[in-house]
Amino acid sequence: MAYHLHPEGPSHVVTPHLHLGAGAQVSRAELGAAHLQTGPIPPTAVIRLAIEAFSAQPSRQQWDVTLREADSALLES
Repeated sequence: MAYHLHPEGPSHVVTPHLHLGAGAQVSRAELGAAHLQTGPIPPTAVIRLAIEAFSAQPSRQQWDVTLREADSALLES
């Protein structure tokens, strides 16, 4: 999975989107090249996904508190 946002550059897609590469083991070739619209995805959501769904090891014991505080700070800005 690769989350992309490149509002400037050679691509015609300038909105937030997701790519599913070969590692996602999708069975349709079209999905590998597709730009799946996502809307904005905060970095904290990607970190939480890695920890909760893919068993990434957090570097802090209180990682959940840290991510919630970061999310709150993003909402306030």
